[in-house]
Amino acid sequence: MSGAALNYPIITLLNWGQDFGSDPSSSNGGAHSAISGVVEYLKGYGTDRDDDLVLLVDGFNVWFQLRPGVLIERYFDINRLANARIESRLGKEVVEKEHIQQSIVYSAQKRCSSREASDPACYAVPESTLPKEIYGPQTDKDVAGVNSDIKYRPRYLNNGIAMGRLGDMRKLYTRAQKLLDENKNVGSDQNILSQIFGEQEFQREALRARNLASSQRKWQKFRGEPSILDPKPDHRMMVAAPNTTYEFGIGLDYESLLGHATGVTEYDSGWIRFNNSQEIAKARNDLNITTRQQYTLPEDIARSPEPFWSGNGKKDAFDEEGSSWGNIPLYTNLYTSHVPAIIHHPIPTNPTEPKMLHKHRKNQWTQMWYFQSLWKMLDVYINEPYRPFAVVRDEEEEIAYWAQHGNKWDTRTDKQDNEWVKWEDMCGESTEEIFGQGKARGVGPWKPPRYDY
Repeated sequence: MSGAALNYPIITLLNWGQDFGSDPSSSNGGAHSAISGVVEYLKGYGTDRDDDLVLLVDGFNVWFQLRPGVLIERYFDINRLANARIESRLGKEVVEKEHIQQSIVYSAQKRCSSREASDPACYAVPESTLPKEIYGPQTDKDVAGVNSDIKYRPRYLNNGIAMGRLGDMRKLYTRAQKLLDENKNVGSDQNILSQIFGEQEFQREALRARNLASSQRKWQKFRGEPSILDPKPDHRMMVAAPNTTYEFGIGLDYESLLGHATGVTEYDSGWIRFNNSQEIAKARNDLNITTRQQYTLPEDIARSPEPFWSGNGKKDAFDEEGSSWGNIPLYTNLYTSHVPAIIHHPIPTNPTEPKMLHKHRKNQWTQMWYFQSLWKMLDVYINEPYRPFAVVRDEEEEIAYWAQHGNKWDTRTDKQDNEWVKWEDMCGESTEEIFGQGKARGVGPWKPPRYDY
């Protein structure tokens, strides 16, 4: 419903109706189901659709906060900057010869999800692009207390949010399925994808070392510059298997521009109105943030359609019509002033983590900027004429993005025999939780105001 309110394309629910946890034969309680579901879904598209954009999000704990045009622009910006870094480190010749180019972006988190810190998934991944002193002198150091990871910069893969070209995603998840078929005990889908990312980065560094000029090798040795290729007792060194591809174009959203995984990083963020300096000061004080930071509404948000905008004009006018992005509460990383397009509340797997983390999805929903107007916004979503859900511009061209399906009055699944599910059937029992005042209206669950155009 948060996606619909912001005019995202119809979301397709994968593994709809399946309960993997109740199947004693399912590996790891069904935690791999995301991989098989994605593989089967993407195989349904031909190679002519390989350039389509795919957004994968967790089904139970993700909220959309910003419009899809902002998300798409950021995806391309992240890849453009990452590819420049990759070419600078590996060299243009290596990048072109090995076809290395980032095209898939995952969320980043502060803790490595691998069972063993000796895995490439933990030690071989790149350093975060966030400033090295972002948390002050304690940056990237253990902190005594409730959670030792709170001052680490995020650098590990979190698969709650991923975005990439369809063809590249199909290739990646096919590889993940192959690893799962070979070893049913590799852990969760996040463990498998983290393993692929770690192996990719290890092999990239091996390519770099192999192509270093002799003078560069001598200079690196003279400086004592460490390398992930250096043998260490606590590192499981990787040996490339013959005829195996390790390059998948994976990179991470270190600055949480696409999505923000709140596990551990909830100590970094708060709800602020960018036009309210007192509110910003209080949010910083609540988190004991003392580092300097300018808080200006991000330009890409400012030029996106206003929060309560409607293409139907007065017909769908809102009481909040005058509200701007600077006057509504946005979930913001107060160390970077970045506003994520998507908020992801991972379920804590560490029993020592505070129980408060389990409550985020319940006690913060009412703080979302559209909560009070959600019922009306969904009506507007259905009444909107069929038009691009995003128009992205750059210096050379303007690209319009269209939804794959137009019948917004239902939700789509991946089941051929039950492809469409009514909104009220899926969300009806959660009316009070979603809308707050929904049941008080005496009209039952929200239903689409029309079923045709």
